[in-house]
Amino acid sequence: MARPGALRPRPLPPGADRPGQLGAYFPFGLGARACLGIRFALRETTAPLELLLPLGRLEFHSRPSGAAYSIVVRPNGPTPAVLR
Repeated sequence: MARPGALRPRPLPPGADRPGQLGAYFPFGLGARACLGIRFALRETTAPLELLLPLGRLEFHSRPSGAAYSIVVRPNGPTPAVLR
């Protein structure tokens, strides 16, 4: 039985570093199927930084060359940093 409005999530193919269509990547979804926990998730990611960053100064030793796309967007390589 075909369900034209059904959600059919598919993982990115192995080795893919960005979605095939511009604007196709939304980690928490949009519209009627948006994640209910988005505010909690975003708050939980910033809370530790709010406690640590005032203790010193963050110094980056290199810059990543691009972005890697998965559940979250992150640098595509190591980004060494020191909190002084």
